[in-house]
Amino acid sequence: MSAGTRIAVVAGVLLALAGGVGGGGAHAQAPAQAVEAVPVQGLSFGRLLPGVPETVSTADAARRAEIILSGTGSFDVLLVLPDALVNADGARIPLRFGARDGAVMRNPSAPLLPFNPLEMGRVQIQESAGPARLLLGGTAVPAPSQAAGTYQATVVLIVNNPGT
Repeated sequence: MSAGTRIAVVAGVLLALAGGVGGGGAHAQAPAQAVEAVPVQGLSFGRLLPGVPETVSTADAARRAEIILSGTGSFDVLLVLPDALVNADGARIPLRFGARDGAVMRNPSAPLLPFNPLEMGRVQIQESAGPARLLLGGTAVPAPSQAAGTYQATVVLIVNNPGT
């Protein structure tokens, strides 16, 4: 099987404005907090062997997906995860993601903070601490008769400002 088994990460940022009007008159709204999401690296399973599942952990700096989140404030983060890698002929390699396949890294010397990629999660970004890094691992499960080739998939990141 080819070495081209990668998941590209597309960072689509959705910033929702928060605020409201209370009874009796308009209230001043604070400016919306902004976040920038920059994909640094896609999830890479490398060369897969037919019938042999391959897992990439968030601790594997060379193969995990990594997205830098810069800004200040609390943001809701949702990953739209693919269910398979697909090649140009439509052949598929199923993917599995679990609750422990995500993490947030504040800095390289600090422990990774758990992030469940199957659910929307809140990420706090503090200007004094610098950007946060969202990490993603997962498992590719090729069939015993898997066709050789280059397989790809896309993860979509949605970031929402809840206005807190």
